[in-house]
Amino acid sequence: MSNTDFWEDVMGDSKPIHINEWGGKSTDTYQFDLLDPHAIAVMARVLTEGAAKKGEWNWRLVPVWVHLRHALGHIFAWLGGDRGDDHLGHALVRLMMAVSVTERPPLQEEIEKIAALSD
Repeated sequence: MSNTDFWEDVMGDSKPIHINEWGGKSTDTYQFDLLDPHAIAVMARVLTEGAAKKGEWNWRLVPVWVHLRHALGHIFAWLGGDRGDDHLGHALVRLMMAVSVTERPPLQEEIEKIAALSD
């Protein structure tokens, strides 16, 4: 699915129109309001720390299996009782990364742009 098709599916006019009790018309979208702001802030912190170490957007050049391996490592560390690192935050970010590179693999243009940021 292209990026345009994806967002058309999420927010597009092809969704059924609902009329509310005041007569207002709207279409259904994904319920972004159910995203937890704290969890999103944790993800932003983890991404900021990672960008400082490895460069912004470097994660887009990492294969899905590597993201999954790191996510599982953080999950098992947390399950094993290690609270010395934000393992759940790191696992959440790694799963986000895995979804992203699976659903939207980097294009050559993006690869070159990310490589230029690292120089």
